[in-house]
Amino acid sequence: MKDTPSVSADVDSEMHGILTYVLGPSGAGLVTVNGHLLIGAHARLVVNASAYSSGATTIPLVKYITKTGSFDLTDVDTAPVVTGLAAGLISQIKTLSDGVYLEILHDGVTPPSPPPLANPTLVPTVTVTPAPQTTAPVDHPTPRPVTPVPFIPPTPAPILPVTPAPQTIAPVAPPSPRPVTPIPTTATPTSAPIDVVATISDSEGYALVYELDPIPAQPNFATGVAYTRKNLDHPPFSRVAYFIELDGVEFGHQWAWVSMDAFTDNVAFTGVPCPSCGQGTIQRSVTNVNVVSNVPELDGTSLAGNIEFWPLNYAPDTSIGVAYAFDDLYDSDDTAVPNTSGIGYGSMQVHIENPSNRSGPRQTVFAFNRFNKGLTADLGIGTNTKVDGQPDWTLSYNANTYTMSKLQVYVKEQGPGLPTVSPAPTVLLQTSSPVSSTKTVITLGASGVDTISPDKVCPSQVTEELLIDGSAYTAGVGTVILYQCTSFEFDPMKIKLIDFPEGLWFEIMSSNNDVNLVIKSLTDYSEYYGGDGYSGDYPFQTSQEHYPDFSWDRVSKWVSYRKIPAKFGKPKNKFTPEEIEWIANNNYMSWYGLDTVEYILELAKDIKKINPKYKQLLYWNSYGYWGEKIDTFNEDWLKYEIINGQRVHVTKGQRRFYNHSIPEMRQWWIDHALSMISHKLINGDRVINGVFSDATRSNIGTDHSNMIEQLQNALPADCIKMGNFLRQRDSYRKGPPGSGYLHDLVPHNGNRWRMPYADGSYLENVHDGAKLQPKGEAGIVSMQLAREALWKGKIIFWNGAPFNCLTDCDVTEADMREYIKPTLAEYLIIVEKYGYYNFLASTVAGPDNPRWIWETSEMEEFNRSLGQPQGPPVRVGNKFTRHFEHVSVMLTVGNDGVNEGTFEWA
Repeated sequence: MKDTPSVSADVDSEMHGILTYVLGPSGAGLVTVNGHLLIGAHARLVVNASAYSSGATTIPLVKYITKTGSFDLTDVDTAPVVTGLAAGLISQIKTLSDGVYLEILHDGVTPPSPPPLANPTLVPTVTVTPAPQTTAPVDHPTPRPVTPVPFIPPTPAPILPVTPAPQTIAPVAPPSPRPVTPIPTTATPTSAPIDVVATISDSEGYALVYELDPIPAQPNFATGVAYTRKNLDHPPFSRVAYFIELDGVEFGHQWAWVSMDAFTDNVAFTGVPCPSCGQGTIQRSVTNVNVVSNVPELDGTSLAGNIEFWPLNYAPDTSIGVAYAFDDLYDSDDTAVPNTSGIGYGSMQVHIENPSNRSGPRQTVFAFNRFNKGLTADLGIGTNTKVDGQPDWTLSYNANTYTMSKLQVYVKEQGPGLPTVSPAPTVLLQTSSPVSSTKTVITLGASGVDTISPDKVCPSQVTEELLIDGSAYTAGVGTVILYQCTSFEFDPMKIKLIDFPEGLWFEIMSSNNDVNLVIKSLTDYSEYYGGDGYSGDYPFQTSQEHYPDFSWDRVSKWVSYRKIPAKFGKPKNKFTPEEIEWIANNNYMSWYGLDTVEYILELAKDIKKINPKYKQLLYWNSYGYWGEKIDTFNEDWLKYEIINGQRVHVTKGQRRFYNHSIPEMRQWWIDHALSMISHKLINGDRVINGVFSDATRSNIGTDHSNMIEQLQNALPADCIKMGNFLRQRDSYRKGPPGSGYLHDLVPHNGNRWRMPYADGSYLENVHDGAKLQPKGEAGIVSMQLAREALWKGKIIFWNGAPFNCLTDCDVTEADMREYIKPTLAEYLIIVEKYGYYNFLASTVAGPDNPRWIWETSEMEEFNRSLGQPQGPPVRVGNKFTRHFEHVSVMLTVGNDGVNEGTFEWA
C-alpha cells in the first residue's frame, strides 16, 4: 500500500493495488482498511460473490467519510470484476454521492440505478494487494486537464439570437425547497378536486384524450395502459396539455396544468409511453409552454421545455444538451437505455425553463415513473428537492403516499391554415426591419434611460458594430432597455461596451418584447449554484508599490517551474544559464520551493542578475512537509497514526501532513518563511520578494487557517503576500457536526474572507465547482472572483495550464496551439492591471522536456500586440466577448467545462 488511509475527514486517502471484497451469504458489509472507512481509492476492485445467496439487492462496498470522497473507476488498469455470482443474476458497480455500490439484479428488467442504503451493517472481509508506485508524484500546482477543442475560425463570427431571459435579475441556484401546504392531520384529501375548465383559462378549446383517475400506485402497463377514460377520435391538433392533481400527507394538495405546441401528430402518442400503442421514446424540446399551478415557481407562459417519455430503463447521463443537467443525477436530461423487450422502468416527465430565471436550471413540472412492473411508482409535481432525492423523482417509490391522484391528457384542435405539427428544430425569429450595416451607437444617460440612434428601430441584424456608451451612466446595477422588439440577430463579437463605471458585470438578455442590458455587481454571486454561501465583501488594496511590473503591450505572464531531484549519488539538477535567461526575460513573477534553502536563494539571485525587477516568491506548502529536508524541522510535528503498534505518517504522495494542533509546528512554519525573505542583495533589494502559501483550503478559525493569516500579517510591507486562496467550489465547506446547514455545510464565501490580508490569489482548477455545479458555471464564477479581485487592486495568477505531465508528456506542439485558445480567452475576459497568465504542459524544465513543454514564450499568442482593453466584457448567453486595441476575443462556455476561444487579431 502506497499511502495509509487517514482517520481525518479532511485528508483524502489513496490506495493502489487490488482491493478484494468477499461477500457473505447476505452480502452486507462495508470495505474498511485498518478499521477506517475508505475516503477514496485508485485500486482495482474485485468482488468475490461465490458465497452470496440472497438474490437481487444493492450492497454498499465503499462508503465515503466525506461527501467529497470518490472511488475512481477510471484510474485503474482493469475494470472492476465480480466473480462467483450465481446463475440467473447479473451485477453492475455504481458510484453514488456517498459511496460505491454493487447492484445485483435478476437477468431481466432492471431499475435505472440503486438507491442509497441507510445505516448498512459493518461486516468487513478485506484483503489489499499493494501495487508498486510507477508514476512520478505530482508536484504542486496541479493544473486542470483541458480537452482539446476544435478551432473556430475568427471570421466570420457566428450569428446567434439573444437568449430569452427575464427582464429582472434573478439568482441562478440549485432548485430551492418549495413551500409546502401544511400537512393535514388525517389521511383524507385536503381539498376538493380542481375543475379544470372553471379554474384554468388556458384550457379553453382543449378536449380530453386520456385520463387516469386514480393513478395506480403500483401500475403494470407493460401490455397496455388501463385508462379510466380514453378518446382517440380527434381532428388534427396543434397543442397538447397535461393536468395532474395529487393530494397526500407530505405535500398536501397540489396540481399543475402544462400545455405546449404539439410534439407529435399521433394522438395515441400523447399518453403514458406504451410499446403496445406503438410509442417508443420521445425525448425532445417543446415550445411555447404554458404552466398554471398552485406549486410555487412553476407558473409561466411561452416557456421553453423538454419531455422525456419512454417505457425503457434509463441512465442519468445527459443526451440532448439541456443546460445545468448532470451526468450523475436523474434530472431534466437523462438517457434511455433500449432492451430487447422494449419494457423497463419507464419515464413520463415534462420539464421547463425556470419562469423566474430562464437561463438557470430547468424545473420539473411533473414526473410519473416506474409504471411497467407492478411496483410502487414515482410520482411528483415540481422539482424534487429532498436532500437525497433525484430532481425528476426517479427512485422515489412514493405513489402509494397519495390519497388522491389524477392525470389527464388533452389536445387542442388545429386552427385553420396551420400546418401539421412534426418535430423540427427551433428557428431564429426574424424582424422585418432593415439590416443595419453601419455602427449603431446607444448612449446611456445617468439613470440608464437610453437615447437610441436610430430611435426605437430594432435591426434584424447588426453586421458591423453595436457600441453601448456608458460614460454618463451612474445608476449602478439594474436593467436598461436597449431595443423594443421580439428578438434580433447579431454577432456577439460586434458588441462593444465603453466608458462604464468599474466593478460591474454586463449581460445582454431578452425579455418579452425588450432587449435589455442587465448590469450586475462583481460582488454579487447570488445567481450561481451555492451563491448564498457568498456573503460580505473585502476592502480595496491600499498599496501596490511592491507589485511586479505589468504591461498591456503583450500578454503579461507568470510561470511555475521545477527540476526533478537528482538520483542518489548524482550531481544536483540545476537550471542551466539558458533556462534562467528564459525565465527572467519572459515573465514578471514566479515561485520556487521544495529545494534546498541554499539553491532557492541561489536561483533567485541568478534570475535577478538578468532582470533586477523580477519578483520571485517562496513556494511554501501549508499542509504538507515535502521537498528537500529542512534542518530546523522536527518530524514529531507530523501527523501520524498507530498501525500494528507502529507509528505511520499520514501522507499523500510525497507529502507528509503537518499536525497543525502543535503550536511549535505552526511557529516554525511562520519563522522559516520569514527567514527566507530576510536575505538581501548588495543593493538592498530582497532576494525573495514574498511568499506564496499553497494548500490553504480549510475552515475559518482552524489552527491551519490561523497559521496562514499570522504569516501573511507578519510579512513586511514590501513583501508580496500571495496564496492559493480564491476557490469557487468553496462557497460552502463541510463544518463540524451540528453546524445547522444541509450536510453540516457552512458558508465559506469562496475564501474571499482571506483577501483582506493578501495581495492576491492564484486560481487553479477553475472549472471544478461544488458537486452538483456545472463545470461551465464554475468557470464563470472563477472569472468573476478574478475580476472582482483585480478591480480591487489585487494580483491574480490565472492558470491556463491544460495539465501537469511532469516528464514523458503525451502532447505535441500542435496540441499546445489548440489548448491555449480557451484558457487564453478566459484570461483576456478577466484581465485588468496586475492580472498574469501562465500556460505550459509541465512545470519540469529540461533535460527530459523540450523548452516548449514548460517555457511557452515563443508561442505566437505571446508575441502579438495586445493593447489596452477598450471596455469591460459582456455576456450573451454562453458567450463572453471583449475588445482590446489589437484583438477581439470571444469565449464560448461549455456546460461540461470544455470551452472554445475565438480571436480576431488586428
